[in-house]
This record gives sequence, C-alpha cells and structure tokens, in this order.
Amino acid sequence: MRLLVYIAAGVAVAALVAWWMNRRNRLAEAQAERARARTGANVTNDLTAVRAGGVLRLPGFGRNTLGVETYVHQRHRYADVDFPERPWFELVCDQAGRDLLVEWVRDGGELFVTAGYEDENPTLADLGLTEEDLIRFDEDQRGSFTWDGVTWSFELARETDWFENDGRQKESFYRWEFHDADDKRWITIEKWAGENRFPVYHLWSIDADKVEVYDAGGEVRR
Repeated sequence: MRLLVYIAAGVAVAALVAWWMNRRNRLAEAQAERARARTGANVTNDLTAVRAGGVLRLPGFGRNTLGVETYVHQRHRYADVDFPERPWFELVCDQAGRDLLVEWVRDGGELFVTAGYEDENPTLADLGLTEEDLIRFDEDQRGSFTWDGVTWSFELARETDWFENDGRQKESFYRWEFHDADDKRWITIEKWAGENRFPVYHLWSIDADKVEVYDAGGEVRR
C-alpha cells in the first residue's frame, strides 16, 4: 500500500514538473517573439515610416485603457481632391484577430494620430442620420447630431482620393467628418461611387508621443 502511495506521489510530481516546464517554454517563446519584433532591422520610433509588416504598440484609447500591440497589414494614402499636397495615411492592422485602423497626418511640425476598431463602428442608422441629412450638412456647411451620449459637430465635406497600398492608382469618394467638443473623437462617413451604403468610421485621438514602433516593416509600393 505504501508503495502505491509513493508511485502516485511520484506521478503527481512528474506531472507538475512537466506542466511547469511547458509553461516556462511557452513564456520563453513569447518573450523571444516580442524581442524579435522589437529588435528587427527596421526598428525606428517613427510612425510615419511604418509600412506593411510593421509592428506597433499604441497607448490606451476608447474602452481599452491598457494599450495594444498590433501588426500592420497594409498602408494606404488619402488626399482631398482640392489639396493633394496634404495627404494622410491609414495603417490597416490586426490586433488579436480584430481589424484596427490607425490614421496619421502631419500638420506643420505636429503629428496627429487616431485609431479605432472596425467592429466598433456604428452604422448610419445607428447615428440617426439619413442621406438627406448628409446633403443638408454639405449644403449648410454646419450642423450637429447626437450619438453615444455625445454631440457631434460638422467639420467638413469633401471629395477625397484613396491610393491603395500608397501607390499611384486612385479611387475617389465623398466624405463627411464630425468631431466631439474636445476633438478627442472623430466620425467619418463615406460615399463611394456606385454604392448605396454609407460606411461609418469612429476613431479616437491618441497621443502620438506614446506610440511605440517595434518594426517599421517593408517597402511602400509606388
């Protein structure tokens, strides 16, 4: 009987040791992967240089106060048709299986950054708006609406060019922009030619100085 007790105890200890070693190996692999991301050949703490294949860490925004690490799949360029010399950029990222959009633009020497999850975007109906409302905003160049307990004020309505993968080929669409009272949250509504729907994007302003670039990624296709 005592022998059986010793055998059972030995099996339990062996199982515990195996579990601990497996956990240690997983942690080591995760740390090694993070180290590879942070010490790659393309490391630079300049968000404007990040391309597809880049790795970022963003500070907390919206309902996420802890910050996130994300992988960049694509980089697109935008410009107002009337102001092609003032482009802004969109990084399409993956964060734990969720599509995350990060946009940045330079205004003089200052960098402005916004971010938001695709699956948190409202619909036009969620905003309580119709196509007629958007036409009125455009004609009046002013107006506001309420959504998510916030009053959203009209900022602009313009024809915009989209350059896929930061290349030369472009497509055009029309967009409306709105902001909250503190300029901390932004809503963009788009209308593309030949489409009946109005995609809506909700982005949060984030502190550009707190964005960390672990890897700048590959080359931009021109």
